[in-house]
Amino acid sequence: MAECPLIIEDFVSSDWQKVLLSANEQTIYSYTGAFAAAGVPEPRCRRSIESKGVRIFENDYVAEAEFRLQFRTVCAGDNAANGWRSTSMDDISEFEIKLIEKLAPDIADPELKAYFNDLLWLKTRAHTAARNAIHLFLASAHHLECSAHWSECVARLQRAAVLAVSIGARKSELRVVSLRISETIDRISATDNGFASHSLMLVLLGVKEGDPHKWAPLCEVLAHRAEAAGKWQVARAYWGLKADWHGCAKEAAKQKEARLLSAETYVSESDCVLAMPRPSRFWAANLLAQAVEALRNAGATSTYVDEIHRRLLAIQSSAMEEMQTIPTNQIDISEHIRISQQVVRGRSVREAIAVLCRFMDPVKESETKARVEASTKKFLFIHLIGREFVNAEGKSIARAPGALSGGPEPLEEAIRADMEHTVQLEYSLRFHMFLAPMLEVIYSEHPVRLSDLDFINSFLLATEYEPV
Repeated sequence: MAECPLIIEDFVSSDWQKVLLSANEQTIYSYTGAFAAAGVPEPRCRRSIESKGVRIFENDYVAEAEFRLQFRTVCAGDNAANGWRSTSMDDISEFEIKLIEKLAPDIADPELKAYFNDLLWLKTRAHTAARNAIHLFLASAHHLECSAHWSECVARLQRAAVLAVSIGARKSELRVVSLRISETIDRISATDNGFASHSLMLVLLGVKEGDPHKWAPLCEVLAHRAEAAGKWQVARAYWGLKADWHGCAKEAAKQKEARLLSAETYVSESDCVLAMPRPSRFWAANLLAQAVEALRNAGATSTYVDEIHRRLLAIQSSAMEEMQTIPTNQIDISEHIRISQQVVRGRSVREAIAVLCRFMDPVKESETKARVEASTKKFLFIHLIGREFVNAEGKSIARAPGALSGGPEPLEEAIRADMEHTVQLEYSLRFHMFLAPMLEVIYSEHPVRLSDLDFINSFLLATEYEPV
């Protein structure tokens, strides 16, 4: 039986509105599950009744507009390794745009209607759709606020602000959005013990709206409240935000003071960690290290920075006692050692050193980078989070950002750090497999003098190696 082409009337006449009412919550994610669970096949044709997810990227904002309208669009021909890939804006067909335009006016739910108008704006650049989306996102945010879904509420207000900036229109919509955000902060700040007010103020800062003389004092109140509750990360965020507001008001002295208070939270948090029934010196040392860096950046006096640095040094060495060894598979290099010693045994000192040089081939940067990039794709999880390298005394000697840092520069820095770490491991392995065994034989058979090494540069030039 042949497939029948889908037409708009198929969806208009369906019971998709009832599916919205069956969702547990009025969020786009709940609708996703409700439509997937409905799965009512069209009786006239043999069709797959599934869904389509649309991932929208604009202005560093990711909107998951996953509208589940009882159909599936199979990504045939350009599937990923698992048979599917994330859908892009280019995958939305003219049929789907017409479908959205047809359905959107009859949707009573502001959440789904906002996402449909957002899609129309991104696909058609119709300002009417963007304005509709702005006011619908505001309505959805109000409902989510009443339902205590703070993260979802903030996301809707953020998207409304991004749309308002995108369309301009003499900032009339932006003023409406900013006023709504300000009113929301006024309502929730009296009982806010977390990041809700912080996230909303960041939206105002991002669109260059808001009164610094109103929000800077509120940040101080929220920071003190978080400190009293021992929520040092929250307090640190509000002190930093207070500094940003003072920066907007060109109040340099107050901005510096707020930055110093933000840096001081690392010291206070370290003291709390050491006062725990089972203190972690490694954690405390990490906090003090961040305190030293933050205090220096904030312009603290060198005397105070040196004092915190001495406290850091005092606990760093003992902090290493908390480190544990992770067992790995043993590598048997005994055969490599035997061969390495055999190839230099009985040779003259110059012949032996020449053989040794051939075993230490230089590392090619392009090949190392290719191996690191392949490893990053294959073992993604271990590359997501940044890493810090410490020596035997517990002192931090290097840091490598993770793939989650975002942007091309941190990612390139992470790859470069992995390349350097890979080269160190390879040379360490070569040393124990080849260089150390060869040197042991050479020193046992010859009284090597410095003059015996004079020929090395000419040897390296003859073999196209870098002279030393």
